[in-house]
Amino acid sequence: MKRSSEVGVQWAIFSDKYGFVFPRDRIQWYEKHPKTVTSSEKRKLFDDAFDVLQRYNVAYFYYNPGRLHPLYRELVQEMKRRELEVLEITHLDEILK
Repeated sequence: MKRSSEVGVQWAIFSDKYGFVFPRDRIQWYEKHPKTVTSSEKRKLFDDAFDVLQRYNVAYFYYNPGRLHPLYRELVQEMKRRELEVLEITHLDEILK
């Protein structure tokens, strides 16, 4: 979040319950693990994610390779399948390269 803000890039966090959460959004605290996301919830999350991401030319997906839950891998693959440009990065200095 800090690195994105420093270089003027809009950021959001992908929530297992709410989808993309931007800095201006206020959500209630919740406990939901990605493994508890049902098929219908996943379908809605992915459709909503597509609606958000299609507004951008490119989306960076930052993650720790040793801790990536399969749900997030599937999200990235689905967005690419829907022909959105999603660049996967694992180091903060890759933002805006």
